[in-house]
Amino acid sequence: MQHESDRLRRRDRRLALLFLRHEPDPAVPADPAASLREHFGQLGWILPEVLGRCPQPPELYYDQVTQVEAPRWSSGRVVLLGDACQAVSLFAGHGASLAVAAAWVLAGELRTAASGDLSPALDRYAARMRPVVGDVQSFGRRFLPWMAPSSRLRITARDWLLRLASLPGADRLFMNSLSPGGHRLIT
Repeated sequence: MQHESDRLRRRDRRLALLFLRHEPDPAVPADPAASLREHFGQLGWILPEVLGRCPQPPELYYDQVTQVEAPRWSSGRVVLLGDACQAVSLFAGHGASLAVAAAWVLAGELRTAASGDLSPALDRYAARMRPVVGDVQSFGRRFLPWMAPSSRLRITARDWLLRLASLPGADRLFMNSLSPGGHRLIT
């Protein structure tokens, strides 16, 4: 009988895995591979074997997921856009969309700016974008327990919800619940 890890390994002789976990300490561990083995090695399936072969950085990419909540987005004639001021984390998504929308909003506000004084335009840009960015960041914090479940019960609940979402009509309801509503920025 063919072992599951043998099948996975044969495709192109490489295997990519994504591990997510809530870590209160923001520092990257001295030995990321050992940290992964410690936290995920006991879960079974192919993980003990795969984590036993886990490479060290730079082949192992280990990073923190964070949200940026900058109190000010501009100072004088310098303005921040995209992840520099509104990073929403991979749990919320929408980062590229927000960056493009922010550039569009900023361009529109700068077009109407009086010559020389950009402050009112930059304030309007922030006033228009902050509520949308706040909604997306809030969504990311609410979605985190479902993206990175903290228990087997939450994993089971998430998996059942994903199965239910594949039912006719449920897909639209599910997607609407996942949309933080940034569409009203443009209108």
